[in-house]
Amino acid sequence: METKTNKMKDNKLISMVEFVKIMSNTNGYDCTDNEWISIVVEYGNFLSQPLTLGMFVPCVNGVPVEEPYKMYSSGLAFSSRKLTKDGHAYKQAKSRVLFEGFSLVREKQHHSLLLNGTRRFLVLDGVLETYGNDVIEKILFMNLTLTETALKQIR
Repeated sequence: METKTNKMKDNKLISMVEFVKIMSNTNGYDCTDNEWISIVVEYGNFLSQPLTLGMFVPCVNGVPVEEPYKMYSSGLAFSSRKLTKDGHAYKQAKSRVLFEGFSLVREKQHHSLLLNGTRRFLVLDGVLETYGNDVIEKILFMNLTLTETALKQIR
């Protein structure tokens, strides 16, 4: 039997209706089956999570963290990069990100969360500024790609 995420087109964030249609067409699943119902409920729970900054960029305790690289000398030129000891915390934070392609740009009085170079959200004092208390379902229009972490949440 295929897993439900194998049927999700290009690992994209999709609506609940689209998800149910995909699941209804997946071989081995019957909409009266408890496992089918459980899978659909899991996806509904995923879509109803409140948006947080850590879903888009690596954060530790809600604070964005940068990849901790430092330059070290390799002969005369400073051309190689080596991961510092803070790399473990960064890797853990990155492993919790749910959506691919975002970066955080620091500006004078705020930060901007960019997707492929286009500003999607403002970040003020470490808080993601949305159109209210939004949930994942409210950003379906962005056509986002899910990370492996997101896919594991809905398997």
